[in-house]
Amino acid sequence: MGDFYGHITPGGFFIVFGLAWLIGAFRKYQKTKFSRKYIFKSSLSSFSDNYKANLEGLIILFCSCVGIFIETFYHMLIGEILMIHNYQHAIMYAFFGLAGLILVLKRLLSQYLPEIEKIVYCSFSIAFLITGLLFQLHLWGRDELDKLVHSLLTYLLYFTSIIILLEMNYMNSPLLSLMRCCGSLLTGTWISQIGFILYNPFNNVPKSETPSKHDLMTIGLIFSVHIISVFISVLVIGIVIAVFYKRKHVKSLSRNDLNDNVYKDLLLETDDNI
Repeated sequence: MGDFYGHITPGGFFIVFGLAWLIGAFRKYQKTKFSRKYIFKSSLSSFSDNYKANLEGLIILFCSCVGIFIETFYHMLIGEILMIHNYQHAIMYAFFGLAGLILVLKRLLSQYLPEIEKIVYCSFSIAFLITGLLFQLHLWGRDELDKLVHSLLTYLLYFTSIIILLEMNYMNSPLLSLMRCCGSLLTGTWISQIGFILYNPFNNVPKSETPSKHDLMTIGLIFSVHIISVFISVLVIGIVIAVFYKRKHVKSLSRNDLNDNVYKDLLLETDDNI
């Protein structure tokens, strides 16, 4: 993670899975909204189908393994000495890989472990928590700008970890699911932003060792823009999905009414023939 691409890559993973969680949560909510048989129940899998859920867990596991490989074996292959931060980054990836593995094996583990769904929630909550803790301990001896951007990141990671635990206990709350998705999206966009702030490849001006008050205030402004941008994006995506499912529901009702009318016409024709 000590360069531009080391921040963009994990940031992209958090954004992609945050979007997948978000779309899955909205789809599930809309399906239960138009169904009287089911109530909303959150899940850390974007899909209800077991095959797709397993595939999602495998993707998380694969991405984590790639991150571990880059932070350890790749640096060894190119002759670099592994530093303590490489091991820290590898551990972060390992916790998310473990969560992905539990998601893949959820159906199998449910035969041996109680409340496997809550175990999945705990694994992801611990992954966010440990990542935040390691980032917090990662800041000693760094300049003020580096400390500030990574401190804001730890706040997001702790926030997401707490939300996942709350969601585990209140699984019928769509609001907590949306807050978890927002936490993941913000984590991804902010990690990517850190890459541009500290290692911008399009700016050849070296980063100042002693950032000014203006620089630190600008970071707070950028962070606020990220929050409002994610919030608006979530609203827009929710409205689009709601409109889609509403039209789908209206078409379904119209089709059912048409079938009922055809059935009634057939009955009338039968009675006339008799």
